[in-house]
Amino acid sequence: LRINILKPVSGLSIGRSGQENRLSWNPHSDPEARFYVYRKDESGEWNVLHESSISETSYTDLTSSPQNDYMVNTTKLQVAGSGSYHNLCQGIAIQISE
Repeated sequence: LRINILKPVSGLSIGRSGQENRLSWNPHSDPEARFYVYRKDESGEWNVLHESSISETSYTDLTSSPQNDYMVNTTKLQVAGSGSYHNLCQGIAIQISE
């Protein structure tokens, strides 16, 4: 049961320029929302591309290939009477292939 449902990103798009893949998405309706960007490796595992969540609505992967799967998750620090937790929503995936 989830009380504080966090909306996923919307308008996720991806483009390639040179050796870089650039992801972008629409600003979130919650100004406190932050994001994690993941890339799928050859074994099918999702790996986060940065150590902490980001507030920007774009991300450039400098170590990418022309064929990558990405996922963006929205997160927010929720504070409740009994404590706090990081609310992580369902991720939205996108693929680039040339």
